[in-house]
Amino acid sequence: MKKLKAATTAEDKKKILMERQVKLKSVPADQKKEMQAQAMAALHEIYTGYCAPGANTPNKIEEVCTNEMIKNLYATAAPKADSHH
Repeated sequence: MKKLKAATTAEDKKKILMERQVKLKSVPADQKKEMQAQAMAALHEIYTGYCAPGANTPNKIEEVCTNEMIKNLYATAAPKADSHH
């Protein structure tokens, strides 16, 4: 992501994204599933920390914490990575 943010032209950004897509296509399915589970766990942690009652969150946007779709995605317990293949 740092590389993408550092890119200055649309062509450079497109090239970086294309390289990333090629790289991700070569990742085995079980590894992709693990990466997705880790990402969801991180998002769950971020959401629950941001929306925790009494959390000292500067510039907190309450709609983020009350939006039903967002709550359904991130407020529930983070899914565990499938340990059996």
